Amino acid sequence: AWQAVIVDELWQEEKWGFDEDATALRQVKSAAFAHAAIFFAAAEKADLG
Repeated sequence: AWQAVIVDELWQEEKWGFDEDATALRQVKSAAFAHAAIFFAAAEKADLG
């Protein structure tokens, strides 16, 4: 799912080149995405939502 989220960012990087700031931000967003997945899995397991 994460690859689908960042498909445009990857295309931009391929077209215009590597951007250190964009890569750092993508790493932060990736961690947030992973944490959200863990939260939702736990909520589903606990039947909270």
